[in-house]
Amino acid sequence: VERTLFTELPISFEFHAPKDWESFPYSTDILIDRRLLKDIDFYQGPVIVGGTRPSLQLQAIELEHEILAEHWLQNYIFQNGFTQTKPIKSMSETDAEAEFIFLDGGIAQQAYMKAYIVGKRLLTLRFNVPEIAEDKLKAFGPLTIDSFTITGFTSDIIEETTDFSFQNQLNFAYPNSWEVKNTSMTNPYEKSLELQNLKDGNIKGLIRMLTYRKKGDYTVPNIISKFQSVIKDTHGIRIVDLNGTMPLNIGISYDTAITEMYEAGLSNTQLNNYEFWVTALESENWVNFIYLITPNQDIDFYNWARNTRAYDLIVHSIN
Repeated sequence: VERTLFTELPISFEFHAPKDWESFPYSTDILIDRRLLKDIDFYQGPVIVGGTRPSLQLQAIELEHEILAEHWLQNYIFQNGFTQTKPIKSMSETDAEAEFIFLDGGIAQQAYMKAYIVGKRLLTLRFNVPEIAEDKLKAFGPLTIDSFTITGFTSDIIEETTDFSFQNQLNFAYPNSWEVKNTSMTNPYEKSLELQNLKDGNIKGLIRMLTYRKKGDYTVPNIISKFQSVIKDTHGIRIVDLNGTMPLNIGISYDTAITEMYEAGLSNTQLNNYEFWVTALESENWVNFIYLITPNQDIDFYNWARNTRAYDLIVHSIN
């Protein structure tokens, strides 16, 4: 099957559908939105025991926020209460595959699904087969999903970004859906900018940039002490365990560039429901910190995915 969708910013793709399955194609200029996956193509196979039929469906949705394909697909499985049977496979930021079991009319079905992000749109191909089907029909699932390939598209982005600079020594860009709060620019030796992921007035994620000029009392040990006080006194965050460390390659302007990820919790509780990510950048005259405070995956998977993706984009935009 070869198709091109959308009049504006067209996307071309192909996949192999089982031969002689009944086809129910939709319009090639289908309108999609950010609310639900919308059907584009639908195929049905032969009737098997109990009157059920295997099916193949192509769907699309418009994305609202920057997110990795594997995180979108994982969130889709969580939201729908499906039982995942294998870890998600992903070869890049824009594609992911999953296998899961779901109930349809009381009948257990195995699903094979692939998601592709192309610009601000996400396309999915999903093969559904009843668990009682013969092995031949089940074998079509992985073959069909693996055949799904994007063959042409017009470049686009999910979110516009805004550029920002501290003293022309720390330049970065952030997604426009994040709101700027609590800026402090008056102290020549210490400046900050905070970005918030807000929903209904509640903070679902926070990214903050702090930059310190090394001069006088602003020695590196004193700067680190100041930074630790900010984390404890401003946010009430309790840093628990180091989960990972990653050196960064973001140019020759910095003598030190490293990111660390920690398990964390609020100081007034014993629960470790948060993650704290921090990037430290030191140059000849400046020490910069960029940090993220986010609910962990178990508490709010979608916002964890959105927050960590935005953080990664910000850090890797530094020049």
